[in-house]
Amino acid sequence: MDEITDHQIDAQIRKEAVKVTLAGLASVLAAKAAVEAQEAAQIKLCREAGASWEKIAREYGITRQAVFQKWSKKV
Repeated sequence: MDEITDHQIDAQIRKEAVKVTLAGLASVLAAKAAVEAQEAAQIKLCREAGASWEKIAREYGITRQAVFQKWSKKV
């Protein structure tokens, strides 16, 4: 009968750990995409309501130019 070595067990554990951690990363990336979609929708609403890029930038704590550069073509 073949015996399973400690090395083989360790290799299998690492393989499973990689699968689990990659699945976790995929979940985080999906959540990030969902948040970014909501963020874009909210910025679009702000702009439609008349908020300036400067006022939106203040909410982020960054410059108007940075907000404009990131969002102006997305909303």
